[in-house]
Amino acid sequence: MKKTTIFLSIFLFSSILFEVHSADMNTIKGLSCSYVTNHHFTIDPKKTMDEMVRGSGIQKSKLNLIITDIDLSKGKAKMIGSNDTVELQVMRNEMGLIFIEITPSAIHTYVVYDTKTTDMKETDFPTIQSRNIFIFGNGMSSQLAGICVAVFRLG
Repeated sequence: MKKTTIFLSIFLFSSILFEVHSADMNTIKGLSCSYVTNHHFTIDPKKTMDEMVRGSGIQKSKLNLIITDIDLSKGKAKMIGSNDTVELQVMRNEMGLIFIEITPSAIHTYVVYDTKTTDMKETDFPTIQSRNIFIFGNGMSSQLAGICVAVFRLG
């Protein structure tokens, strides 16, 4: 587990060391994202704090989604998932693009980092999805890591 955590940290933040910068994120109109690892936690009133903090450990995952209609001036975008299309809030800062989905019992964030490792293509961006839900009296949180491929606006 430590090796995987170290690998993900190096993968996501190595560009700070190598100063490899990406294309202009302000011109992205859509993203196709694939998440390949997952680590989740459950806040269960019947379990100890140690059990909660330990979580599931890093697990392989497969989640694909598409983010379209990105409009930074209006702070809106759409996400096409396996079950539905939903509207997202979007903002841009030095970190990259941050997408937020809020439902009655959940808050999900999708951060697409404006940085990359030396082996990434110009259209590739590392991403972390954080899912936080409250269901059946239990809080559940997970983080998924992966990569998004961008489609840019022309001209």
